[in-house]
Amino acid sequence: MDFGEMAAIAAILLLFAILFFFIGGSPSTGLTPKPVASPIIPSPVASSYAPSGAPQTPNQYQYVFDSLNSVKAGQVCVGLAKELAGSSAWAVSGCSCSESASSGRKDYSCIMQTIAGNKPATASCSKASGSCLMSAEGYQREITFQEIAQKYG
Repeated sequence: MDFGEMAAIAAILLLFAILFFFIGGSPSTGLTPKPVASPIIPSPVASSYAPSGAPQTPNQYQYVFDSLNSVKAGQVCVGLAKELAGSSAWAVSGCSCSESASSGRKDYSCIMQTIAGNKPATASCSKASGSCLMSAEGYQREITFQEIAQKYG
């Protein structure tokens, strides 16, 4: 092979390399790729309890007050008792509560079952304040209806 033939072969190889680079390295099938459809994300549904973007008011979680009963109060009682017990949360086995309701208030008298025996607890829930005040063994903790909705449904 002489120099001219080698130069021609090199030029052809260079041309193929350039074409290969611009085409993208794959043979064309004649079909254009379809764009991947983005997933359909539903529009947020406005809550019947508060308009979207509105600041939280005690009445926004009024439905929590309406749904409170001795069973739900027992669930909240257990959760808070375990929270208070910290690393000894395993020692709390349950709570049973009885309800006393009046207009805009629900009061609960509860018994916490622990390995150390039964311990009294109380909860006073106010529709106007949007919260419950839980008391047990000298501890008090206010829990909002929003917290109850998030943690206990």
